[in-house]
Amino acid sequence: MPISTLLNPENILCHVQCQSRKRALQLAAQSIAENDPDRDGLVADEVFAGLVERERLGSTGLGFGVAIPHCRMACQSIHATFMSLEESVDYEALDNEGVDLLFVLVVPKNETHAHLDVLAELATVFSSAEHRSALRQCDNPDAILSCLKRIDAAAPDAKRA
Repeated sequence: MPISTLLNPENILCHVQCQSRKRALQLAAQSIAENDPDRDGLVADEVFAGLVERERLGSTGLGFGVAIPHCRMACQSIHATFMSLEESVDYEALDNEGVDLLFVLVVPKNETHAHLDVLAELATVFSSAEHRSALRQCDNPDAILSCLKRIDAAAPDAKRA
């Protein structure tokens, strides 16, 4: 699944100033709840609680300044927000480095396969230093979305399709 299809400019937050993982998750939850194209009735506090509950199981910080916070909720489709932070925040990531790029997902409870596929695709995208650098250089939501579309177009699966 092309990850750019999960986003629109309204749920891309660029160069956000926040001081903590908690605040980043609050802002992401708010973005997801406010930009609910399927009208799933997502509530920011509930999304935030789901994200925090998942983080309690173990940090979703992958390393290299990237985290993929995610949770499952009662909804019809996958909802996402991408955030770039002005400065990295402590995220208890695997490499003990701060996080400044977050791709936040809310996945339907019954979508196990799609959930794992999207997480795998995101891990592949963010494992590339080139992709991380390109996203960090973007200065507005449209630039981030364009960058993600270029990344999707260059993916091996896209070339076979």
